[in-house]
Amino acid sequence: MHGLKSAAGFIQTKLADRLTSRYVPHVTFVLDDGVKKSIEIGRLIREENERLAATNPPADTEIAAAESGDEDDETDTDIDPPDVPNTPPTASDVAPGAASADGSTDRPN
Repeated sequence: MHGLKSAAGFIQTKLADRLTSRYVPHVTFVLDDGVKKSIEIGRLIREENERLAATNPPADTEIAAAESGDEDDETDTDIDPPDVPNTPPTASDVAPGAASADGSTDRPN
């Protein structure tokens, strides 16, 4: 940071050579603590998740009960989508005014 602060005048002069404005902004350098703070927040979240996982038993018993069919309120989520024919669009499916395959349109020339 000391080197950047001492070079601020030089950088401001080089910036003034490239700018076409009458005034040149004052150049200052500030240390960004964002990365350090994001690492700390990630560590805190990870520790809290580990603490919660240690205090709460795993949900394996609920999963085993669901797989065996012991739950009464189980719903069927394995519904197949309806069959949709795979046919190309017809002239009635094309928007009015759009060009057809032969290049003609519904608009007069």
